[in-house]
Amino acid sequence: MRMLMEAAAFLRAVRKKMQRGELSRQPLRLQHLELNGEGETARCDWVLRANDIWDRDIPQELREHNQTLQAILDALSMRKLLFQTFPDIHSAQVRVFRKVEGSGQAELVMIGMVTREDEPPPKIASLVMRAQLSGFRFLLVDGVLRAMPEAASPM
Repeated sequence: MRMLMEAAAFLRAVRKKMQRGELSRQPLRLQHLELNGEGETARCDWVLRANDIWDRDIPQELREHNQTLQAILDALSMRKLLFQTFPDIHSAQVRVFRKVEGSGQAELVMIGMVTREDEPPPKIASLVMRAQLSGFRFLLVDGVLRAMPEAASPM
């Protein structure tokens, strides 16, 4: 029963705290949450936020950069929410997808096995480095998230 209440609290927190981002007013969409065993591990998938509607008139390169920055901020926030909401969880497998424009498909852009112990030092200023030290894996090309190679998919 406690795990069910924690899951409900997590869903409410995601809805409230992840409704709007710093660079996009679009909501983050949680796709999957699974608690395994005695609640010691979890799986969590989400779709990253679409670009803000007001970004449509800025160059594509800047839109992609903003989406990448927002995705990394969201990943760090979701990691924090998972471990705050579920005190017994020690690790979580996460996957982040991006909708491919013009198709109903989604591409995997970030994966990770995050653990409670992998908390990067607060003095690390780089968001990319903080995310990597937290257990997230992703491919950046010219500062923009790209689809993960098929071999990197944990499926």
